[in-house]
Parts: sequence; structure tokens; C-alpha cells
Amino acid sequence: MKKQALIAGLLIISGFSFGQNLIETNKLWTSVECIGHCWTWGHKFEGDTVINETIYKKLWQTMDSTFTNWNYANAMRETPDGKVYQWTVDGEELLYDFNLQVGEQFYSVFNGCEVNLEVESIDSITLLNGEKRKRLNFEWGTESWIEGIGSSYGLLNVGWEQCAFDWHFELNCLSENNILKYDNPNFEGCYVITTGLVEKSSGSIQVTPNPFKNQISIEANQNFKMIEIFDLYGKSHFSKALLQPDKTETLDLGRLAKGIYILKVRIEAKELTKKIIKI
Repeated sequence: MKKQALIAGLLIISGFSFGQNLIETNKLWTSVECIGHCWTWGHKFEGDTVINETIYKKLWQTMDSTFTNWNYANAMRETPDGKVYQWTVDGEELLYDFNLQVGEQFYSVFNGCEVNLEVESIDSITLLNGEKRKRLNFEWGTESWIEGIGSSYGLLNVGWEQCAFDWHFELNCLSENNILKYDNPNFEGCYVITTGLVEKSSGSIQVTPNPFKNQISIEANQNFKMIEIFDLYGKSHFSKALLQPDKTETLDLGRLAKGIYILKVRIEAKELTKKIIKI
């Protein structure tokens, strides 16, 4: 039975985009973590480190809505056979094996918790740019792995439904070269902060049109006096101080390259943010 499922899986996945590396410095992940309320983690790779004569890529993380202040998270490496390892205080741990077939099992230990996942099926997912990626779906839960992107629970949260109670993790967005490729429809925007699990992100800023080609109009529920625009790597692309604080402003952004950006509006000591997309 498993042999037949494996053959069917191989027939279905023909034509997928194979060989997609997970560890690349042109990617940025956001994931949502919830326990009572929800917040967002951003992750990116930058720089190398050598541990026990093995080269690892440094993984950085942030909770900053403008993705400008990063902290070292851990070190990771990827092998040609589709395995991804992370180096933590407990040593090296197997985080992914994208070469698994239907019926095969994944086993690892994270923070003392044993994770055992069996591949139930293999199919594909179509990204926002039309590209298809292989997806591994596991039994006894909702977790799946997308090749080149990672777990549906977020980059580092493999198997967490077997290890955590009253806790929720979910992959939100993945961008490559500042182009959004994966966008979770369960959330409104790539940066989410809520006071409850089912809440969406704040609507304190209205931007129209969004996506946009040349101009945007910004409307807030209070007078604001500073506008900044960052890409997902934290680089500033626009900054404007209003001589007279106002609730509305129109910006000409025709010179921006196509991609996803973070709009930040400053109101007194408070900062409001929103994802905007240039097409």
C-alpha cells in the first residue's frame, strides 16, 4: 500500500521545482507565535561561522516591525541530500530532511522534546509568482514542509505540536530578493501583533491603493508627523517629516523598485506599521 502511495506521489510531483535550498541570504521569513496574544518573529541568514571545522550560516532573528534590529539566533547548515541541521546549546540537531518519501519517518530531538513525524503524502504548492514547490505533508496534525521555505509552523518550529500545549506557531510570509513569494491568508500583513489568537493585525493605517504602482495615500486615525519606508532587510528607502502634522498624506513612490516594503508612521512616541507592495 505504501509502495503504491509512493509511486502515486512520484507521479504527482513530476514537474516540481526541485533542488531549492532553504539556507539562502536573500530570504526573509516571518512567523506568528501565539500564547494568549500573538507576536511576529523575523528570520534571515547572514554571515558564516565555523564550528568543529564545519561551516555554518548564521541565522538572525528580530521582533522589530521595521526589521532593522537583529539578534543572533543559531547556526545552520544544509547538505546536498536535502538535510538541514541547526547548532544550538545542545549541539547539532537535524531540523529538516526534504528527501523523505511517503511512509518514511523523521525523528529528532529539540530542547529535550522528541519529534517523530511520518510523511503521509507529497504534493505541490503554487507560490505567489506562479512557481511550484514540493510539499511534504505529515500524519497526526497540520504540519507540512515546503521545499526552500520550511515548516508551516515557521522556520524553526518543526514538530512543535508534539512539544507545546496552549501554544501556537504559524508561518506567515516568505520573501526572496524583497519579492513576496508566500503569504499566509490567515493573517493581514507580514507583521502581526494581536491581543487574541483569532484577531487580525491593527487597521490603524489605511493605504490606498495597495498594491500600488506610483502613488499611495496614507490615512491614520491620529495626526502623524513622520513617514518612513523600509524594505524587508531593514534598508531605508524613503523618509519624510511633515511640517504640519496631519491624518492624511499622498506620496509619490514611482522610483521604488518592485517589491514588498514596511511603511512606518510616527505618532508622538508611538509607531504604526503596515506592509505595502510596489507592482
